[in-house]
Amino acid sequence: MSLLVLTLLQFYPTVQAQNTAVFTPTEKFSIPQLNGSISFAFNGTYTSAVLQNDTWIFTDLTFNNSLRLGNLNISVKDSDITIFSFYSDRVSTQFTRYGYLRYFADGAGVQTFNLNINTTDSTHSGEWGVINPGSVFLAEGREWQLLSDNTIIVYNRTGNITISHYGFGIGSDSSLPFYLQHSVGLITLAILVVTVAAASLIQFSLRRKPLHGSN
Repeated sequence: MSLLVLTLLQFYPTVQAQNTAVFTPTEKFSIPQLNGSISFAFNGTYTSAVLQNDTWIFTDLTFNNSLRLGNLNISVKDSDITIFSFYSDRVSTQFTRYGYLRYFADGAGVQTFNLNINTTDSTHSGEWGVINPGSVFLAEGREWQLLSDNTIIVYNRTGNITISHYGFGIGSDSSLPFYLQHSVGLITLAILVVTVAAASLIQFSLRRKPLHGSN
């Protein structure tokens, strides 16, 4: 998994040091009206973090002051979450419409995310996967919901949760070699395999040492 992440990261634009604010894992971004909070598992930076209409809007997120991961909108109700992994293709033209988020939820409330994927169109629920430990794909319409602006709402889940948009249905240039025409599709398939493998690894770890608040 680390190799794939490093491969993806080489396409990310680097973040300039100026005009950034620093956060640490001890910092909580609270939403008092909804009894929710957000924290990150790593040190990082952003160019802005604004609470607007009970939603935190993070711009130009980075982890460990390295590479820009993208913009992320989060709202949580009756839940405290910790973000472990995030990527939005809004900052890169190499992987169109790909988005990824992994977090831990303490409290079975409602978690709402917009990964700001690189599209102005509404996506289809079949392009998304929401996974609990054990490689269990949660049911759309019951355990999670996709809104027309590509916002994902996750209901009544605790523990480790992974959200992915796989970027299906992207056109290709027929004049290019096969591997270039289908590079996004091949990367998408690799990411899907890694996502399932990571969920399985999380479940194995949970069986060995249960996490507080997980299902």
